[in-house]
Amino acid sequence: MKKLLFGTLFLGTAMMAADMTGWISDASCGSSNANASKASRDCAQTCIKSGSKAVFVADEVYLAKFNSAGVRQWGTYFGGTNTEEGYSVAVDNAGGVYLAGITQGSTNLASVGAHQAAFAGISDQFLAKFNANTGARLWSTYYGGANAEVAANVACDPGGNVYLVGETTSPAGIATAGSHQPVFVADEVYLAKFNSAGTRQWATYYGGPDVEEQPSVICDAAGHVILSGTTDSDVGIAYNALHQSFRAGNKDGFVAQFDGAGNVIWATYVGGTDTEDLTDVAVDPTGKVVVAGFTQSQDGISTLGS
Repeated sequence: MKKLLFGTLFLGTAMMAADMTGWISDASCGSSNANASKASRDCAQTCIKSGSKAVFVADEVYLAKFNSAGVRQWGTYFGGTNTEEGYSVAVDNAGGVYLAGITQGSTNLASVGAHQAAFAGISDQFLAKFNANTGARLWSTYYGGANAEVAANVACDPGGNVYLVGETTSPAGIATAGSHQPVFVADEVYLAKFNSAGTRQWATYYGGPDVEEQPSVICDAAGHVILSGTTDSDVGIAYNALHQSFRAGNKDGFVAQFDGAGNVIWATYVGGTDTEDLTDVAVDPTGKVVVAGFTQSQDGISTLGS
């Protein structure tokens, strides 16, 4: 019989990540409108000057650390005077904690020297790194162009780099010159690489002439980056596709593997003759990619013996 080791009520819809030492971090996937009890006193003593917050201001993101026994170590708000939503959290091999989400216009989210110091559009994404021991913010940046960025997701590679993905309608401010897809075509997803100090290394759009959405990202032990999502496009998706080189239905999922320099190694559609929404991606210890989502197709999905 399986035993529950610990459980707790912590308000908000959460994304969670664990590091190699056995602690768990929890980031809200919606804004918080509770009171300041979510931010721990330890964080209040150490985080205010560093950019983390013990005091509630508006609809905010929160980030909390628990040890392996379920005891909270620290907690902090993150946000400004407008609405923030937290979507994803990741932990690197050195224990750094990365939080990704979107903001509706708060002006105080970026740290000094950030990649993007100011809010730029209808909604922007943010990426923030925190000290695992204290909850103090190490750096943070906006990410976005003149239109809307939504649906942030974050992952770390074995070298300590961090990858941010999202949806964008901005034709500028996203991709770097010489990247896989430097030019905006339509409603796209994007993939951006930052080093551990918050310096952007490269960034690319990914998509065709129709809509790409629901991006997710993961890194394998070899440093490859896997981007997944959902597409309506017939072109601009598949590359060296051994599984499915064409869109089969109304919407299909897609999976694309990049190397650390931003080059696409392979990319494939995933779907049948109806509709798929591909919403998450993972890798196993041998580098095999696992995806999950929603389907209305009666073909093109399952394999014999599954």
